[in-house]
Order: sequence, then C-alpha cells, then structure tokens
Amino acid sequence: MTVAHAEGPGALEVDVAPGSEPATVEVRIRGEIDAQSADVLHETLLTALTSYRGTLLLDLAQVTDCDRNGLDVLLAAHLAAQRAGRRVCVTAASRRVHQILHSTGAHTLLRAPRPPEDG
Repeated sequence: MTVAHAEGPGALEVDVAPGSEPATVEVRIRGEIDAQSADVLHETLLTALTSYRGTLLLDLAQVTDCDRNGLDVLLAAHLAAQRAGRRVCVTAASRRVHQILHSTGAHTLLRAPRPPEDG
C-alpha cells in the first residue's frame, strides 16, 4: 500500500506493509530523498514506527538520490526507533544511498548491507 507521495521531479513514493517476518515492517522507498521530500518521508517513518510497533526494514534500492536531508531523516528514524526499543535496518540500497551511508558511517547504525561489487 502506498502511504506517502511527494510531487515533482524525482517524486518520492513510500510503500509500508507488515513484514514477512514477525515484528517487522517493510518500507519500500522510490525516488529522491531531498529537501522537498524529507518531511513526507519523516512523517511516514514515524507513523510506521508507532502504528506497526516492529523493526522497520528499509528497502532503498530504488532511491535515485539522497542528500543530507535524506540522511537526517534516516538517522532521525533510527533515533526514534531506538528510544522505542526498536530498530531501523536498511535491507537494500542503491549505489547513491550506499555512498552517503558509508561515507558518513551511518551504515553501521542502520545495519546497511555492503555496497554492490563493481563489475
């Protein structure tokens, strides 16, 4: 179910659904996470944390761009989950998301997978 949508170039779409594992919530994010879409994503992630009360599993494989605003949203979700005794984990990420998570060290907090091998 699509629960959030931000308009404009690189429009953001967020799908939230109960996860396939108990006590998990799958969040699939597509498009750009930037200043224009950060608020929508932030609200959606916080709502998912309070509504489903499980670990958020973020699929960021179809995120085409992620700037500082996007990173701030992901880290804010991590902190909110931590305060609630839960977790936010990145299960898949695009090359751009890998770059920003690994260059900032955020991949350790979000348990992001290793970047894909070149080739």
